[in-house]
Amino acid sequence: MDKKEFLNFVAQGYQRIPVSKTLESFNIDPINIYEKISDESYSYLLESIEGGKKWSRYTIIGLPSQDYIELIEGRLYLHESGKTTEIDTDSPIEWIQNYNEDLKSSLR
Repeated sequence: MDKKEFLNFVAQGYQRIPVSKTLESFNIDPINIYEKISDESYSYLLESIEGGKKWSRYTIIGLPSQDYIELIEGRLYLHESGKTTEIDTDSPIEWIQNYNEDLKSSLR
């Protein structure tokens, strides 16, 4: 995503816009990068592997957010602006989809 595309999302009222960086190098170990930038809880590394042993094409590193949603033992919690709210729902996935729509998240 370039700056123009990002600003276009902002102009449309989107509140959640993923930002990414593409690195073109075969000499960079994704785990080393992850260890250097993920010094907090709720970060993650997703790596595509070919044949179970070989690094593949994509690595996704997610860093913590101030606001997040947790599902613990069937209970859904919304952590937002330093406040935690337990959400009463029988369908956590549907609730999260509706939450993203209400935020005008570009994560569709």
